[in-house]
Amino acid sequence: GCKDELDNIGGKKSNKKIGKQVNRLLQMNMGAGKTAVISPAILAVAGRGKDGCKKLVRATVLSSLYNTNAADWQGKLGGLLNLRVYSLLCRRDLPLYRKEACQIYKNCCRILDCGDIIVTTPEHRLSLENKASELASTESLHEDLETSKKLHQLLYLFQHHGREFLDESDEIL
Repeated sequence: GCKDELDNIGGKKSNKKIGKQVNRLLQMNMGAGKTAVISPAILAVAGRGKDGCKKLVRATVLSSLYNTNAADWQGKLGGLLNLRVYSLLCRRDLPLYRKEACQIYKNCCRILDCGDIIVTTPEHRLSLENKASELASTESLHEDLETSKKLHQLLYLFQHHGREFLDESDEIL
């Protein structure tokens, strides 16, 4: 059952060291409790980081599973551990101004400080990255260097202080 899977996680993970980071891949069978039990447990612990160094935890889930996973994790992590689950949504076709970018950055800093969790989808992650680049382009009709700078600070925060998790990675990748 699920407890056996949890006990065996250490033996099933594949580690690959890139620089100072160790990346892990864990593959489990359907029905083993990945999304319902294992993911919330790992997400809750991941925000603490090592040696008191907190991490900004972002879980990326398929769009079709987003509402279900976010609600399920909110119930488990919020109800049991008093952790909050936040959405991070971004669409390139909607305008994003400096004030909003600053608020998103502040929210992510607070999420990092509190050890809370961010849930997003592949489309929204990519849109955030593309929006930062689009706003920096002098050839873009939407050029806004100040907003782009703040979004790039956010991307830096994820890159240097983040822990990324993919649920159903075989579908995402």
